[in-house]
Amino acid sequence: KGWVDRVYAYGFAYGVGEHSDTHWGDRYGEGAMTGKRAMLVVTTGGWDSHYGPRGINGPIEDVLFPIQHGILFYPGFDVLPAHVIYRSSRVDAASYPYELDRLGARLDGLATDPV
Repeated sequence: KGWVDRVYAYGFAYGVGEHSDTHWGDRYGEGAMTGKRAMLVVTTGGWDSHYGPRGINGPIEDVLFPIQHGILFYPGFDVLPAHVIYRSSRVDAASYPYELDRLGARLDGLATDPV
């Protein structure tokens, strides 16, 4: 939250654009970050099945919605699906290269993969 407060300054990420009776600023896809991409990289302590439609935590997309929609999409970012590493406390020396390669592939395609 501190990062958001410092970076999303009034007049930059919000409070920009036309403010009238019919339009309340450039936001939700219209803001200063329009045309730029953003992606969350998150880790969980639980299994991937815990973050599914019938999982105890609900779909990971629902968990991340306030950040993806309310923080990233608000100033106009094209929000990419999150890169999630499940059970991160269980990533050991054998599985670390796999996770590293998986993240590297996502980052390599960040600018070109379809939204």
